[in-house]
Amino acid sequence: MERLDREPRSNDAPPEPRPLLRILRLLKPYGGFILLVVLCTLVFSAGRYGRAYLMKPLLDGVLVPVETASQATPARAGPLDSLVDPLSRALIPLLPDSPQDEAGPGASKPSEREVRRSLAQILLAAIVIVLLTPVALFGRVVLAEYALGRVHLDVQQNLARKLLALPLSAHARRRRGDLLARLQVDAQSLREVLKLVLQEFGVSLIMILIGLSTLIYISLPLTLISAVAAPLIAGVLIGFGRRIRRRAARRQARVGEVLSRLVGILSGIKTIKSYGAERTEQKAFQREATRVFRADMRVVQDRVLSRATVEMLNSAAGFLMLALGALLVLQGRYALTPGDVAAFATVLATTYRPVKNLAKGYSRLMEHLASAQRTFSILDAEEDPTQALGRAPIEEVREGLAFEDVGLIYADDRGRPQAALKNIQLKLKRGEVVALVGRSGAGKTSLVDLLLSLEQPSSGRLTLDGRDFAELDAASIRNRMAVVTQEAFLFDTSIAENIRYGCPAASDAEVWEAARAAHVDEFCENLPDGLNTAVGELGVRLSGGQRQRIAIARALLRQPDVLIFDEATSALDPLTERIVQEAIQALRGDPLIVIVSHRLGSVRHADRIVVLEKGQIVEVGNHDELIEKAGAYRALAAS
Repeated sequence: MERLDREPRSNDAPPEPRPLLRILRLLKPYGGFILLVVLCTLVFSAGRYGRAYLMKPLLDGVLVPVETASQATPARAGPLDSLVDPLSRALIPLLPDSPQDEAGPGASKPSEREVRRSLAQILLAAIVIVLLTPVALFGRVVLAEYALGRVHLDVQQNLARKLLALPLSAHARRRRGDLLARLQVDAQSLREVLKLVLQEFGVSLIMILIGLSTLIYISLPLTLISAVAAPLIAGVLIGFGRRIRRRAARRQARVGEVLSRLVGILSGIKTIKSYGAERTEQKAFQREATRVFRADMRVVQDRVLSRATVEMLNSAAGFLMLALGALLVLQGRYALTPGDVAAFATVLATTYRPVKNLAKGYSRLMEHLASAQRTFSILDAEEDPTQALGRAPIEEVREGLAFEDVGLIYADDRGRPQAALKNIQLKLKRGEVVALVGRSGAGKTSLVDLLLSLEQPSSGRLTLDGRDFAELDAASIRNRMAVVTQEAFLFDTSIAENIRYGCPAASDAEVWEAARAAHVDEFCENLPDGLNTAVGELGVRLSGGQRQRIAIARALLRQPDVLIFDEATSALDPLTERIVQEAIQALRGDPLIVIVSHRLGSVRHADRIVVLEKGQIVEVGNHDELIEKAGAYRALAAS
């Protein structure tokens, strides 16, 4: 499985073998619909070639003079004769009698009746074709689109589930633009692959097989002559297909870079405008977009060149067949009639269209296949091991948590191991307030990720009430915890629903109580809809302090056994910071409260302060004890 912990190169490892078969297996749950699509395609193809074959009886049996037809080689019985003969007998009396019918014994009455009979057969066959072909076409397209839509829905749901199941490190080390490209562009390419197989390849292959059978039936020699171009066409398709697939893969990597640039612009628009960097970002985006354009044009050139070459080969084969067919008729070879040559040319022209579609579809298939494979790199990625089934759930945290010689190793952007935590020995008891302090990169956030079971220790173990985290259900652990982060994330809904996110079953009264405890009521009373006011995307309609209060209310509503403030006061105004401190003091003595901060003023009242440096615990004590030690904590306070 591919690990998403690192950014892949644009020219990554070669594609997995037989990826198309894996994509086709996605259609397995809808096999019944696929069988109906094939049936409709067979009926549609038979109608197309039946229409083309009618040229032979129309020319030989109706348009050629009766005298010439009587001297020519007896025509072979056509495949439609046995089907329409009984009905044609019923139609013949309905045709108006020719004056020659009453001309007497020496007249050509049998020849006239034969012409009328042939015409009746042709008209009856044409009516059947006209009625059945559009019905088959409608059924084929609708059923195929339904199956494709269901598969696309299944893939999107599986991708969303997979993203939620990936470990936190996979999200931290992959660009959002690349993930968006794989979720939207590449997933759509997967649908295009299936659409090409069902509605292009499937139809084309069936039509080519039926057409080839019809051509052989009309004239085997002419069929062999026309098949001269087949190996050349196959070689062109395979050669250009490989080039298109490689270049399309590189283009899709460029698309991910462009989307990453767009995400960066939208996320940092305030900073961009504040520094007047609009022109710089515009030029950077233009460079990325130009690279995508150039990569796309390389794919287009290969695709068009492939189609043009196939067009040339097909045209040459068609003209060669017509010339040789006319020569064989003039020489009386192989008992060919003008009707044979006309029908053969019409059927060949009908067969040429699916061959052309096959050539065009194959280049597009190679193009989309390169993108579709990128979707599987997500579906095959290793899931968060903390979500493994069969682990024991917990009801509450009774005593506390403990780190027992815990180490945590990350892989950097180049895949090299980097130690985030080393030999952590720490006990956290329920009811106490513990602060984690240290400079940036000291390991504070890594410690919190372990507490939330977002990461697993690389060495040692983490226990809850004496039980190893590895034996416990991660979801039930998180259900007994709540976290307030530095950047309060709000959903594009109302204030009340953002608070209720911490406990979906909470009543309106409980939501209001949590809002009041976090002082949300102080500003929402001035809003037009109170707690029902929409906050906008990411809470853009509120200030940073207001968003943080909502995040605190969300955590309080959960009534957790472990409450974590991860740099929650680092960017707050004094009023909001005081609100956070009041919330901590109000909860003191019940849950375990963990405060992560580099602002020492917000942790001075903690029961214990844990000082981290380079992933290791260097000091533990309360504020006064650590200040007297004149160690790392005192150095932080003085800085």
